[in-house]
Amino acid sequence: MSAPYGVVDSGFNPKQLDEELAEIELAEVGAFGAGVVVDSRSPLGQLNGIFSNAVSKLWETSQDIYGSFDPDIATGGRLDSIAKIRRLTRATGQTDDAFRSVMTNADYGKIKTRNLRSDILAVEDVTQVYITKNTSDINLENGLHPHSLAIAVIGGTDADVALAIWNSTTEGIGLYGNTPTQISPVGKCETISFVRPEMVDVSIIINISKLLSGCECSPGSNEEMRIALVTALTGDCGIKNGQPLTRDLIKQAMSKQTGVIVRDVELSLATESPSDQDIAITIDQLANITTDSISINYVDS
Repeated sequence: MSAPYGVVDSGFNPKQLDEELAEIELAEVGAFGAGVVVDSRSPLGQLNGIFSNAVSKLWETSQDIYGSFDPDIATGGRLDSIAKIRRLTRATGQTDDAFRSVMTNADYGKIKTRNLRSDILAVEDVTQVYITKNTSDINLENGLHPHSLAIAVIGGTDADVALAIWNSTTEGIGLYGNTPTQISPVGKCETISFVRPEMVDVSIIINISKLLSGCECSPGSNEEMRIALVTALTGDCGIKNGQPLTRDLIKQAMSKQTGVIVRDVELSLATESPSDQDIAITIDQLANITTDSISINYVDS
C-alpha cells in the first residue's frame, strides 16, 4: 500500500516488506551512486534483506499494538484488559467472540419481540416461544405486570434460555416468569425470569354442517380439519400463554375451512363436562391443543 503509513483516518497502514526493501535500495543508490550492487545475491543485498525484514516486523508489531485497543480485534488477555475499563470480567469458559459481544453491546436494546423470539428459538432444543407484553400501567387480566414481558419457552435448558434472554433484552424491561434462573454472563450473577408454561389439557367440540353451495369445494375429512385447526391455534400466530381459549376464537379459525358452517362450539377442561363458557388461562399456563382434544361433529342445518 502507498503512503502515508502508520495511523491514518481509515485505521493503520503498515509499510510492507517489499516497500521497505525498495526504500533501502533507493537510499543506497543515492548514497553510493547508480553502480552500487544491491542484487539479493550480493553481500549488500543480503544485508538489505535482513534489515528490511527486521523493520517489517516492527511495522507488524505496531499494527498489533494499534489493534489491541480495539475490542473487535483484541483477543485473549488484551481483550480482558480492555473490558476492565468498563468494569467487566469474562465469565468462566466464555469465548472471545461471546465476551466481545457483551463488551460492545452487540444488539443491545434490541427488544422487538420478533427479534427476541428468533434469538430464543435459535437456542438448542427450543421448540416454541410465546411472548406476551404489557405496555400499560396496570396488570393485565391474565396476571402480567405493567411494563413487562412474559416469555414462555418450551424446550432448551434453563441456563441457555436465560442467557439468550439476557443477551437480547435491556435493563428496565420487567421479566415476568415462574422460572427464575441464575447465570453469570459477565462474571456477575444475574437472575433472569421466564415462563415454563403449565400445559392445560382442554376439550373442544365443534358442531358443523355442510355448506350447500355450488361454488364451495367439499370440506376435508375430520382429521384434515382437526390438523388445520391445531396449526392455526398453535403456530406463530396462535394462542399464547395467558390467552383465554374462547368460542369465538375457535369459530374464527374454523371459518377458514371450505364447505362448512360452524353451528356451535363447546369448550371445557379435559376433566370437566363441555359447556358454552370460555376457558380462562393464566400467564403461567398455555392451552394444550392437539388433534386428540378436538371433536368435529356434523349436525343437521
